[in-house]
Amino acid sequence: MRRRILVSFCLSVLCALLVDDGAAVDALPHPPSSIIAAAPAPGFIAAARGCRSSSRDASSHRRAYRTSSDNYDDVPRPMIGSSPPRRRVDARGNGSTSHAHHDDPDDDPPSPSTNCNSSRRRWLSSMASVATSSGTMLLPSAPPITHRKTVASAAMPLDADIVDGLPARVERAIFRPRPARVLRPRMNLDFAVLLMRSSYDAIDDIDVVPMDQFQRDFFLIRRAEYESYADAIGPGNMMMQGDLADPNYFDFISFAQYVTINREIDDPLNVFEEKRPVDVVYAEDVDETTQRFDTVVVRRDTSLNLDDLRRRHTELVGEAILDRLIDTFGDTASAIPKIEPRSRPNSSCILASIRQMAKLFVISGFAWDGDASMIERTTGIDENSKTDAAGTIFSITFTSPATLWSGQSLRAKNAALTNDFALKTVRELMSRAGYGIAKSSVKYENFREISTFTLI
Repeated sequence: MRRRILVSFCLSVLCALLVDDGAAVDALPHPPSSIIAAAPAPGFIAAARGCRSSSRDASSHRRAYRTSSDNYDDVPRPMIGSSPPRRRVDARGNGSTSHAHHDDPDDDPPSPSTNCNSSRRRWLSSMASVATSSGTMLLPSAPPITHRKTVASAAMPLDADIVDGLPARVERAIFRPRPARVLRPRMNLDFAVLLMRSSYDAIDDIDVVPMDQFQRDFFLIRRAEYESYADAIGPGNMMMQGDLADPNYFDFISFAQYVTINREIDDPLNVFEEKRPVDVVYAEDVDETTQRFDTVVVRRDTSLNLDDLRRRHTELVGEAILDRLIDTFGDTASAIPKIEPRSRPNSSCILASIRQMAKLFVISGFAWDGDASMIERTTGIDENSKTDAAGTIFSITFTSPATLWSGQSLRAKNAALTNDFALKTVRELMSRAGYGIAKSSVKYENFREISTFTLI
């Protein structure tokens, strides 16, 4: 009977040691004095805690972002350099690691004597007398917990098992539309880079995630998605991996980028640490360059809610694209007709500007053809005004655009942010003209992308 009681008590101690909060050990009920003499030695409890910590450390290291070339030989270099894993910080900027570790020997409980001449029974009796006199079990104090998250509701770094797990494979096989085997023009490389870079810079500017984590998540997503996409495209299309000017590859990489953007922006961090490149040091003795990084604490504007963050991302992308189109074509015959800031011109002027913007997308190789039209014309909010375009509905149509598959796939995922680059650009164009967009939609039919919006 005493042995059963002892076994039950030992199991309760081990169960308490397996939980994250060591304070649970102190909350254990005191054992009867009749079995205190048979209680496990402190050294045994310390060993159990050590096993628990070692297991947790090993698990944390498996999830950590390994950056050495030995661990990630197949990882291409990200745009601003690879960097160590993110360390979460609290509101004061104090960092916390992903697991606890103690090397101070003073924290370890004393172990029993190993003198072969001493009696085990005598040692247990002495332990029982001390425990009885104090009225409590001699359990070592719990180590401080340093691995708790200090930022709630944060998007954790992706794991390869998540992006290529069973749910992801089911989505790709059943719910994802297949790429259309349609001939598309080769994109202007500078314009393709502009579309990708503007989306990347926008997520960096709104400060919702460390960009070193974003780059790693982006890599894991595109690595998991690429094989199924390439198989669906087929060998006859001769897609060149890494060639942004290839519309088939751009379609894929833009999809992967916006999947990553939606993941990070839907669960933003308030405070985090980020590795930022500061300079490049040239080592003459080894004939190579070394990228250096500084760790900075980033605090985003917490007054912006989720809708504000999405809207701001859209605005930043539209600003970057429109500014580049104006800089590139502003002094040519292909320039977008100039509109005075906040002038709110009539519908005809607005249509001419939108139509020329669509033509510049076509010139840049975004699609085979593009045009804008006025679906419904109104006289505006003020009935006496014949120049206000408020309430007018416009549409932009592209034939075989470079985002034909990715746009449909993002819609199938119910993504809040999509790669509707033309609509983002026209939003900025209308904002500078003094208008806003009340309602907008994007649909795909017969290899065409049709964007519809209403001015206010």
